[in-house]
Amino acid sequence: MRVLWICGSRIVGGAERVNIRLAELLRARGHEVEVLCPAVGDLGGAVLDAGLRCHHGPLGSAVDFRAAMAIRRVLGRGYEAALVTTPDEWVWACLAKRMGGARLVLARYMALPLARGVSWLANRRADAIIAVSGAVRDALLAGGAIDAGRVHVLPHPMTFEPRERPPEPSERRAARSALALPTDGRWLGFFGGFSEGKGIGDVIAAVRIASRKVGRIELLVTDRGGRGDAGGWRAALGDAGRLHFLGDLPYGRVAVAMTAADAVVVATRSHVREASSLVLHEALATGTPAVAYATGGIPELIGGDGVAGLLATPDDPVALGERIARILSDAELAGRLAAEGIRRIRERCDADRLVELHEKLLAGAVP
Repeated sequence: MRVLWICGSRIVGGAERVNIRLAELLRARGHEVEVLCPAVGDLGGAVLDAGLRCHHGPLGSAVDFRAAMAIRRVLGRGYEAALVTTPDEWVWACLAKRMGGARLVLARYMALPLARGVSWLANRRADAIIAVSGAVRDALLAGGAIDAGRVHVLPHPMTFEPRERPPEPSERRAARSALALPTDGRWLGFFGGFSEGKGIGDVIAAVRIASRKVGRIELLVTDRGGRGDAGGWRAALGDAGRLHFLGDLPYGRVAVAMTAADAVVVATRSHVREASSLVLHEALATGTPAVAYATGGIPELIGGDGVAGLLATPDDPVALGERIARILSDAELAGRLAAEGIRRIRERCDADRLVELHEKLLAGAVP
């Protein structure tokens, strides 16, 4: 099967990483996967690094009608299916004349509602719509413009193989040493960078609250592209702990950074409507317990408060801080949550099972 992945993103975020992984898995099963993306930005390079053939076009805009023509032109080269993963390209792909009878499969990675016109067009033109979580499905169906039978909930496959068991304390210290970090102390990882939408302000406030109960906290922060004012956030943290800024980590080092943390915090603000946090998936896969706001698709991944992580009321730094203190001060609880997290992620995001389900949907079968 020849598949064209159409994506208008210029960055390599979570959705782009999981789709590169999906393309690799499909290719390993004998399918040919190519990519249509913007000529500028980081995505094209990441696609080429993965060994995928890349086509470029004027994608990534809600007003450039040339995108529809570019999609139509590339699809005319003969594909059995097109997988479209960004909302502007949903529109352009639906408007483009589908050459050669290619199936049009749209994928949604956000739990934010779509404009009604986009929903109507998707329902009219798409052969199937993938929602990466139940929260995304509910958002797609909320306006009533999309038929429920058209939407299939398919979590994305893991970007790396989950561990068999949580790391030992010695492994966490070794991971810190590998990153040139101090090896002792209580460590909290935050992988949302300095984005207010991802909740850096709430994390700083929560750490200040948690430190009153557990003492100083070592806060590990990464940020795609290395942007942001680390100095300003260090000052805001004050004497509650130390902020260790690792910048933009190579993706192969993400698992090391997560292993270095005793817990990972996901504090995405509720207005962002986190669909299915890749950071949370990766934390569970590395056996690092998580504290997260109960928003979007996060509760279904965690399984509820106290199952595979601790959940806090959305946009409530006080509640977040209380749960951070609890998980950092109770090694038995942290170990139990970490073990259940590995079990859940293995069950939910098994790569072989999920790539087979995607394969069936792209080929026209109901997964």
